[in-house]
Amino acid sequence: MWSLNDILAKETRNSKVALVHCTSQLQELGKRRKAEQERIRTLDAEFKEAQETAEKSRADIIAIDERIEALRAELRELQDSQAEVMDRIAKEKRDQHRGEKAQSKFDHQIRELAEKKLEIESQLLSDRRKAMQVFLTESADRFRHLRLEQNKLAERQAKRREFEEIRHKDSALMAQWEEFQEYEKLLSMSIVPAVKLKLQRHQNLIKKKIEQVYPKVLSGGTGETSEQYVETLYWMKDPHTACIKFFLPVPEGVWERLAEGQLDDRGTSALLCVWGIARWLDKKRVKAHIAKENQWVVLRTESNEKALADLQGIEIPLPGGPSAYLQPGELPDSVQEAIARQ
Repeated sequence: MWSLNDILAKETRNSKVALVHCTSQLQELGKRRKAEQERIRTLDAEFKEAQETAEKSRADIIAIDERIEALRAELRELQDSQAEVMDRIAKEKRDQHRGEKAQSKFDHQIRELAEKKLEIESQLLSDRRKAMQVFLTESADRFRHLRLEQNKLAERQAKRREFEEIRHKDSALMAQWEEFQEYEKLLSMSIVPAVKLKLQRHQNLIKKKIEQVYPKVLSGGTGETSEQYVETLYWMKDPHTACIKFFLPVPEGVWERLAEGQLDDRGTSALLCVWGIARWLDKKRVKAHIAKENQWVVLRTESNEKALADLQGIEIPLPGGPSAYLQPGELPDSVQEAIARQ
């Protein structure tokens, strides 16, 4: 027989199972509800965070848009500036090209002027050497002229001495001479032109008779010439040996003819001058030797500048009159440079 408990157990077993199952489901649903609530809270938090991020992103986007717009404006400015810069570059290139052309022109002009300067400097040196040659040639000509005049004077003096000796032995010649002298006195005292002219004619007739026998004995005078020959004998220090060399007043052509054995009037004058200088140096105990250097005839000495300091005028005796004199003097620096750079 079933007891109440058995019947209750039997009758309520399904309900209890269902209740347990329902309770279990409720518990499970509670857990799931709690988990869902937690997920919802998480989603809310994430949504809020996403909203904040979205807001921040929108702000960033706006800032980026503004930055992009600013960059675009800056780019436009840079593009405009670039165009200006390119224009300036093009202009500067054109200016540079013009400058290079001008520079090339200036360089060409400078080269031309430099070449012209060298030519002028070379011509200047040549002109200085030519001036020295002209001086030496003119000195030689003056010495030759003086020597010839002195020779003529010496000849006249010799003829006059011969005339003086003979007239004392020849009574006719003495009478003519005394008559000539008498007319000379009358001419010196005469003041009337007509009388003076008549006396002059008579004296000339007597003079002509005398000079038919003794040509020109009464012409040209018998005194010494008033000409004097005082020239500078230039010297310079040899840049290589430090010796002194004198530049002789002997033209190159004259020296070459002498070297070939041709002795003419100019050569005689040159030898007389060189001999006088050499004799003077020998008296001063200065050793020297003659040489030709380029177009110059020089007398090279073994003495230095100090040894020549006390050497004064060189005397070259000439027949029939005073001596010729050469005064040693140092060449101007400009001429020394021209000769040294020859």
